[in-house]
Amino acid sequence: MCFFQAEDGVRDVERSRGLGDEYERQAFGLELEAANRRAGAIRALTADLLERVTAMRSVLARATSEVDALDARAARVERQLHDIELAFSGNSRRDDAGDPGPVTIQRRLSVASMGTSWSTYGPSPSHRESLAIGLRKMAVLAEQLEQLRLNAMPALEQALDQAGVPWSPGRGIGK
Repeated sequence: MCFFQAEDGVRDVERSRGLGDEYERQAFGLELEAANRRAGAIRALTADLLERVTAMRSVLARATSEVDALDARAARVERQLHDIELAFSGNSRRDDAGDPGPVTIQRRLSVASMGTSWSTYGPSPSHRESLAIGLRKMAVLAEQLEQLRLNAMPALEQALDQAGVPWSPGRGIGK
């Protein structure tokens, strides 16, 4: 407990919060930092896969063979990637119109960061809840993204190679 002298000469008591609160804030900050690193990886991988599938669809549009089924598969993968992007970051057009839409993972992480950035007391229960919800939703998106990266994209690339579709950036050399 410490005392301070007020201007009118009346002493007041200010209770020390102790080091426990500081350690708690640091632990929350480290957890948030790890979440933001994972979020950055999700954004980067989503952008990379979107770029690759867009290139595939571009060469499919110019292909001379019958590739409608392949284009439909590529379109499904592209749609899944856009859905991941939407759940993560939201719709910028909607934001521009002033309609926030559903709460995104990015927004949840932003709210959680307010618990350490602008507070002297550390994260509140709502900051903790925002981070927990963001982490749960991010785990679901990460799993979907990994399935696309490990299964859908390689299978699509292999099907393009077998159909003799011209090479596109991000694909292997082929045989």
